[in-house]
Amino acid sequence: MKTELQKINKQINEIKNKFIEKIKQLPDNPEINRLNQNCYIMKSGQLTKHDDWSSFFHDFKKQYKYIIALTEANSNKKSIDMVINKLTTIVEKGCIKDTTFHPDVRKELKRILE
Repeated sequence: MKTELQKINKQINEIKNKFIEKIKQLPDNPEINRLNQNCYIMKSGQLTKHDDWSSFFHDFKKQYKYIIALTEANSNKKSIDMVINKLTTIVEKGCIKDTTFHPDVRKELKRILE
């Protein structure tokens, strides 16, 4: 039984790692010009397209890191269903707790989850 559980755990980790690699490969926001990993510029007209003017909302790479951290933190302590529920909430509602995700990030996440 122990060997079977270890096999299942290994498979779950492989799936989680595949998912994380797919997230890491997603494109950055085409509406920004990234100066470095922590700084970008964008046209002010892009801000008026959405209600959220926060830097996090427009920084797809930070949103991807958040999703990866959410996946890693929950996959070890809680069931994989909890991770799927949180990711589905992001796709369907566009936010989780106080964090709002850009519609393009939600589309990419939805595509990966399907």
